[in-house]
Amino acid sequence: MKYWKVSAVLAIVMLSITAIAATPTWHNSKIRTIYPLADGRVVLTLENDSAACQNNSSPKYYYIAVGENGVTQEGLNNMLSVALTAATTGREISFNFDADSSGCQINRLSLNFQSQ
Repeated sequence: MKYWKVSAVLAIVMLSITAIAATPTWHNSKIRTIYPLADGRVVLTLENDSAACQNNSSPKYYYIAVGENGVTQEGLNNMLSVALTAATTGREISFNFDADSSGCQINRLSLNFQSQ
């Protein structure tokens, strides 16, 4: 009986975790705008939007925010630095965002320095 109760609790916990888990999605694009907000978040808009991003803005807004999708303040600062470099040099970024959130929360990105 005790084993059954523990199994039932574990099953419920696992289903809950699956239901709230982010759907990580990769996308590549050049940056159109970088829009820092007063609350510390940063919005990126892109030349080519991902169809997986579920917000209704046009162009779509991709957010970088502390406490969202695992982002820390240091992570936000680093991603902002990379985004500014990419925008300044006209390079494409590759980034991962949560396709399950309407904020399309970015949690990592990279800049390709090879010729495009």
